[in-house]
Amino acid sequence: LFSRIAVSSILAHPKSRIVAIHGCNCIKNTSYVQDDTSIAIQGVMKAFDDEEVADITMSLIAELTKKGFKFILAFLRNGGLVESIVTCMDHHPNSSSIQIAGCDILSNIALDRHVMHEICSCGGASKIISIIYNLRQDKFAVSKAFWALANIIGTCDAVILRESEAPKSVICAMEVNSTDLCIQLRGITTLWNLGSCHSTLQTEIIRLGGIQTILKAMGDFLASEKMQEKGIVAIWSMSASAPLNQATAGRTIDAIADAIAAHLSAATICEHGLGALSTLTSSRAMVNDVDTLINLIFSCMWMHSNNATVQQGALAALSKIAIDQPSNQVLQITSNDLDAIVNAMRTHLLVRGVQENAFILLRSMSFCATNVNVMGQNPYLVGLTKTALSNFQHSLRVNVEDLLRFLPSDNQ
Repeated sequence: LFSRIAVSSILAHPKSRIVAIHGCNCIKNTSYVQDDTSIAIQGVMKAFDDEEVADITMSLIAELTKKGFKFILAFLRNGGLVESIVTCMDHHPNSSSIQIAGCDILSNIALDRHVMHEICSCGGASKIISIIYNLRQDKFAVSKAFWALANIIGTCDAVILRESEAPKSVICAMEVNSTDLCIQLRGITTLWNLGSCHSTLQTEIIRLGGIQTILKAMGDFLASEKMQEKGIVAIWSMSASAPLNQATAGRTIDAIADAIAAHLSAATICEHGLGALSTLTSSRAMVNDVDTLINLIFSCMWMHSNNATVQQGALAALSKIAIDQPSNQVLQITSNDLDAIVNAMRTHLLVRGVQENAFILLRSMSFCATNVNVMGQNPYLVGLTKTALSNFQHSLRVNVEDLLRFLPSDNQ
């Protein structure tokens, strides 16, 4: 009842500032919004542009749009909401409460691509990015802006994001708030979204030091499983299409190895980490501590022996470091190492990726006589090799037949 009276009073006295302020305060606790409610609130925003009224109306809309779809629909149905919000944010750039409320509103109403596109075309994306940079000392504002930007990145034109310097703003905000786990997580997610949705921005993120910023966050919050997972996925995604230089790739490999070692029992981190290692590691020279990394990979294989994705990634990563290209030195394996490979093949007989990667690795290792002797002593390898050839004849024939020629005939 009070909210209905307040709406009627605001509409009846559109030029009364006192009625507008007290009326908006009465509407705050309403459980239902009609079209005239949104008309009244937006009318107040247009009639009174001072900071106090703007703060009250923006906070009110933010609160109401959090209550669900019906409230959001009532505001969107009358049109002009996005433009009014962005205009209000433009007029009060130094008010963190207004900027935060604006981010909340834009985040709440971004329900479909049409609204997201309207937000971007009206300058909402540029406004959010400016908040990330200009208010980067305000942790709460940065966190809200990250959340709002994540909701609209997919529909925002890459030109807008590039002209607004989105990568630079996100990286700067992360650097200023390096001790805040929440901001680091949201910042990494935002960088990943920027690079994934707009490949042209991946090179820009890498050029501005985005990879180093992510690596620092992973190192600072090594105990956070979520941080390691998000960091690995973001780096893997960006490096897949924009290769890193050898120094950066080396530091990245070390960071991923640290993440896996710290969370060895976490299957998701091992899956993503080993997949990223197989992509990043183009040669053994890129790995600072080869022996430690190899032992870590075999530990992953035993820990997650029933996980085909882990086995496939581990075998692929080992294949990349099996032969040192400059010296043609082949990785020497022990019988325990071979047991891990054989176990993967036995456990995942019908998984093509596991079998293919296993035979690529074994064939590379067969260029070392010591390795051939180790393979020849394993009682299961030849049988598994023939089974794999039977299951995946076309894709495995070359590697399998070559391997069988290397193995001792008495074993066969």
